[in-house]
Amino acid sequence: MQFSYSVFKNRYKYFSGEKFVFFGLIGGAFLKPPSDFYQGFSRGFSFPVTLLSGFFSAWFFFIFFFLIFYFIRNFNKFKVVSLPFVYFTMMSWLLVVLLLNGGGSINDFVSVLLVLLVSTYFYEETSGSNYLSLLKAVSYFSLFFAVVNCYELVVNEHNTMWAGRFWGVTAHPNFVGGYAAVLLPFSCFVADKFYSNTAERFVFSLNCFLLIFIVLISGSRGSFAVAILSAFVYFFFAKNKLLIFFFVSIVGFFLVTMITSLEIQNSPFSENFERLSMTENTRSFVFKDLWRVFSENPLIGAPMETESTSSSYLALLANGGIVAGFLLIIFLLLLFRIIVTILKLSAPNTLNVTVVSAVMGLLLYATFEGFLLEGYSVAKLLFIILLSVISKKSVAFTDSSHKA
Repeated sequence: MQFSYSVFKNRYKYFSGEKFVFFGLIGGAFLKPPSDFYQGFSRGFSFPVTLLSGFFSAWFFFIFFFLIFYFIRNFNKFKVVSLPFVYFTMMSWLLVVLLLNGGGSINDFVSVLLVLLVSTYFYEETSGSNYLSLLKAVSYFSLFFAVVNCYELVVNEHNTMWAGRFWGVTAHPNFVGGYAAVLLPFSCFVADKFYSNTAERFVFSLNCFLLIFIVLISGSRGSFAVAILSAFVYFFFAKNKLLIFFFVSIVGFFLVTMITSLEIQNSPFSENFERLSMTENTRSFVFKDLWRVFSENPLIGAPMETESTSSSYLALLANGGIVAGFLLIIFLLLLFRIIVTILKLSAPNTLNVTVVSAVMGLLLYATFEGFLLEGYSVAKLLFIILLSVISKKSVAFTDSSHKA
């Protein structure tokens, strides 16, 4: 019998869009860009987290092969819109440049193909009106992410710290801090409005506390800036005074703790807080190197001359040259045009605000980290989800039934 996606979905109702989002993000939480899929076994996590790491790494491969099958069977049905199309084009161009320069690998190919397949799936999934369920799935992942990382910190501190900084179940402190920062608006979303019951609002209010805690102990100044930006955009447009007071209170608590820790030698996390208070640009040499590669090879870039992806935008120029830079400008202009359209609505609802604040946080995060070019990760999958949702703005951002 010929494969039918609709038949598959009706028969296996657990494979819905929101569950795909939730479990896919969990898989990304344990994966190291670009290729170390079984990081949990090599990092020495606690026993339950090691099992989760292995399980969701395997689940990730199931998703990957399912999407390949789905993509082949439904190729002629896809109607790609502007934002995903430009993103696909950028990634495809980078792959072509890599192959032409002899630097391509199976990991590069899989990464680009995965972005295409997952993006296509989410474009199809968001063709209806299930935006609320998708965003709540991401919100529940933010709760899972915070709890698992804090659990590892308590029971397995030695394997979750690197150079005095917290990296949790991810591959680097900048990842754990960045993921926590971009997930913050989703936790605020559940804590904020009537979509949630009292218990959910209480739990996710505490989750905001945990996410900010993770950002601070990661020692990542870029992640801290992302958290501040995304939270500011959310609160400015959501206009929930009670939640603003709560957020300011917990940030104030951590700032007082940070200042106190800096005054007390050998206090817990003093090294993390000390790094947050630094004014030195520790990435300057990386940024200069990426710019040098671009300036020496401006047309198509030189991917073989740099391995750093500490900035998605500079790395895109260094690896893809002016062609990739031109596509990036088009992509950002389209994205900002949609964001402005959303924010100009007379009464933006919390769905709009959550999506916009998360997208803006991810765009700032891309300035410091190369997640746009790296392999499968929480940030990349979240970015793809938001692109798919935001591309349907005519439906998603004018639906009066979602107003709060």
